[in-house]
Amino acid sequence: MLKTVLFSLPLEELQTVITDCVNSCLKNDKQTKAPSPPPDFKYIPIQEIFKKKICSKPTFYKHLKRGDFKLYKFGNKSFVDMNEFLSAFSKVELNNKKGGNAI
Repeated sequence: MLKTVLFSLPLEELQTVITDCVNSCLKNDKQTKAPSPPPDFKYIPIQEIFKKKICSKPTFYKHLKRGDFKLYKFGNKSFVDMNEFLSAFSKVELNNKKGGNAI
């Protein structure tokens, strides 16, 4: 049921009312971005790995298929356990011959 109310209001007051209403709506906007996880959260979204360029997608999925770490799903987002992911890194030592030029 729609009710119509007619009243007289000066233009300046109408502008103030509309501005206050819009500001109130913007202040109470519930469509803010999702809160970020706490810093000690042990899972990292795989998109962050790609965004930070820690490794490429093919390298990531190669190690995932090899079983170096597991993938965890929550809804439509994929995560890896940060400790499992870091354990997939390996130390590499380069053998330099004496007298040779190292590049």
